[in-house]
Amino acid sequence: MVTAKKSFIVLFVLFSAMGIFKDPFGMKQGYSAIWLMVLYCIGALAKKIKLFESRKSGTLILLWLACVFVTWWFHVFKGDKILTNYISPTVLMSGLIMVILFSRLNLKGNIIRKLSPLAFGIYLFQLNSIIWNNILKEAFVFVASKNIVTGVCYAFILAFMIFLGGIIVEFIRTKLAQAVRIPALCERIVSITDRIIMRLFVLLK
Repeated sequence: MVTAKKSFIVLFVLFSAMGIFKDPFGMKQGYSAIWLMVLYCIGALAKKIKLFESRKSGTLILLWLACVFVTWWFHVFKGDKILTNYISPTVLMSGLIMVILFSRLNLKGNIIRKLSPLAFGIYLFQLNSIIWNNILKEAFVFVASKNIVTGVCYAFILAFMIFLGGIIVEFIRTKLAQAVRIPALCERIVSITDRIIMRLFVLLK
């Protein structure tokens, strides 16, 4: 547990907090494959150390609001975009807090279970070069000119629209993939690769 906590802090400082000053690891504000791998490790470690699980939901909501406020304040009053990216400490921390808060919701039914595997596809959908360059890039700049209440409402509505579009696209993609048996092909490739690696281990003994 102690090692996991130290690892979490090291990853947070090196790949998130340090991003405020420099980008030594090529995070590209969160648009790199390296950041996805780091983020996966941070999530796994957060679960391992049970991050904030002992904190009350009210306390976590206040901490989340503080992260949002600091990010907004720096952007609006300082004119600095250093915190408005995926690797920002305030954005990363608010994301972790939201995961913890939503995990506490007692949701029943099959809808969440069916939609959750499609969630990562939403991220890939909005970062697709065609979608991003032709539709999303600078499409919502007008929100920054609104007051904070109107801006937040716009942000939630637009985010929901992107979420819904991504879910629909990812659902269609998964159905097409199943139709042409891509999952079975991937499992076959992984199985063959695993056997090759195990044989190499034997040769290297």
